[in-house]
Amino acid sequence: MAECADFALATETVAGRDLSVRLRGLMVQTDVLDQQLRQALAAFEDTIAVLPPHRTPQPRHIKTPPGVRATPLPPAQAAPSRVPRRL
Repeated sequence: MAECADFALATETVAGRDLSVRLRGLMVQTDVLDQQLRQALAAFEDTIAVLPPHRTPQPRHIKTPPGVRATPLPPAQAAPSRVPRRL
């Protein structure tokens, strides 16, 4: 984006100067937003790291796809291992 702002300024026109100013302002806003998102991500990762995987909340309105379990099966109910059949 800095290259675009430099190019717009290099056109030496009023429109180019205005565009350059707008692009540089957008760069500043984007950098601030990026910094805020990275800080929020770091705080979120610290919060999630507290819960063990089997204790993380699961949304009730979203069904898990078949073959994916949120909690592991207890050893007594574990499915027996299968040996592939030869055809």
